[in-house]
Amino acid sequence: MSKFFKNPLLVAIATGINTIALATIHANVTDEGAQLAYSACTPFICNMLVLLIDWLLASKNVKSAEHLRMEHNLKDQITIAKANLKDAKESGLPTEEFEARLVELMQARTNIPDLVNQQRLTQ
Repeated sequence: MSKFFKNPLLVAIATGINTIALATIHANVTDEGAQLAYSACTPFICNMLVLLIDWLLASKNVKSAEHLRMEHNLKDQITIAKANLKDAKESGLPTEEFEARLVELMQARTNIPDLVNQQRLTQ
């Protein structure tokens, strides 16, 4: 299952759905042959369902909570960096460090999907 789902949250969702489906089958299906057949098919069906939903959300560009949180934090940091750069220019201070920080934040904003994936891998 982990080959299909790189996100631990998706693995947890698929596992939960599998568990609920199997418990429901064992509680409601009395024929042993049918119970065995349904139990054997359930993991495949549940995993494909979760994979399909994840794919549909990705095709609609629905962003994860991590992605949105990171975008918001970077937006705030960029706003602060721009204000600091403006203040440094008005004060006549050297602006190289402020410009470098702003460029670094702008590059990080363009690489948010990679940062989210990197953060998931380190967890």
